[in-house]
Amino acid sequence: MSKPAKATRSQEDTLRGLLKQHLKNDRLWKVLAQWEKTYAVHLAARIALQIKTVAILEEKTGYKLVDRKDIPPFLCSYTTGDLFYKTTLRGAFGVGSRIDFEKDIVVGAGQIGYPGLILVEVTPGDEEKTKVNLLAAYKQLEESPEVSPVVETYTTLKDAAMRVRQVAEQIKLLGLIPGQCEICRRLGI
Repeated sequence: MSKPAKATRSQEDTLRGLLKQHLKNDRLWKVLAQWEKTYAVHLAARIALQIKTVAILEEKTGYKLVDRKDIPPFLCSYTTGDLFYKTTLRGAFGVGSRIDFEKDIVVGAGQIGYPGLILVEVTPGDEEKTKVNLLAAYKQLEESPEVSPVVETYTTLKDAAMRVRQVAEQIKLLGLIPGQCEICRRLGI
């Protein structure tokens, strides 16, 4: 059995328009609009934390966060930025096992890593100093005021999503979509 084809953006817009015609003035649109606003606020909070992560890492280490190999010293954005950001969020949400950076960050010749990842490439001899600076950056990031809005807006977003699901489920339980759209009118339904 083949999977149904995914609707294109144009098809989704058409379906949404027809659904709006069927469900004029329905509560669904109000709760959906509230969810969209809440999502935008949550996304802005996450972006603010990502920006703060970059700023703290660069400030504490004195190195630039780069997304491709460069001349050392530099921080690897896809590993260091991502690891620090996600680990901070896991701690804030209280999910997953806590990473012990002090124990798990490893120092090598000209590199600082985390199991399976290269976090920083440094000038040989600066490894230990940079490790200390990374640990200080993580501690500062955990205590950053940008962390709590992400948690708070996520909770609000979950509540908004639950309200949307409840309203959608009520419509689904009707077994039919009330009202008429232009296609129903053409068909005389």
